[in-house]
Amino acid sequence: MDFGERLKERMQELELGTADLARRLDIEQPRLRYYLNSQREPDYDLLVRICEQLRTSPDWILGVSEDQRSIAAESDEPPEINVPQEYIRVPIASIRAGMGGPGGIVSEKPEGFRYLPPDDLSGVHAQHDDLWIIKVYGPSMEPFLQNDDFVMVDIGNKTPSPPGVFVVWDGSGYVCKFVERVTGASMPMVRLISENPRFRPTEHTFSESGELDGSEAYILGRVVWMQRKM
Repeated sequence: MDFGERLKERMQELELGTADLARRLDIEQPRLRYYLNSQREPDYDLLVRICEQLRTSPDWILGVSEDQRSIAAESDEPPEINVPQEYIRVPIASIRAGMGGPGGIVSEKPEGFRYLPPDDLSGVHAQHDDLWIIKVYGPSMEPFLQNDDFVMVDIGNKTPSPPGVFVVWDGSGYVCKFVERVTGASMPMVRLISENPRFRPTEHTFSESGELDGSEAYILGRVVWMQRKM
């Protein structure tokens, strides 16, 4: 069997439809159909995510080995997947950052991980352990960011100097906005600005310590990378 046939077989065993798997992988259904029809094979990062969702191994789904398929099929946990040592594992945070309305925390645990080759992060000047991937939704940052985009956030960089795009707690939930300091204010304040002119800027008192009184803004981290769902 080729890759597409094994992918179909495992999906059938798990009673997992095309729409469900595409949603879990955060890809469009036409892209998944290319793999199901063996017209393409996924890159390594997506291959690992497919194996995590299907609880199988890359060796089995690529037709290299039969060894781990039965083990994966009998377990509720994803199998141990051997990722090349040089790849960087970045957690996908269970947070939704709104771009027009506040998002929130879905779960304290990561939804999954992305496995990225070092070249993909060559322009990212951050400690790899400080990187999170967060899904954003809403229209307020269009056209710069669009609904269902992913952003990579450096949680070690919480200072809006220089100004930039950040994921911020605005007192109601997490939002993704352009952030700048408000100069001349009697207390620390930030201005949250949308790319879409239909959304007006808002100003908030700013907690630099992370100790919130419920209404203050708190910067989770600076956006250093983005990806659009294909």
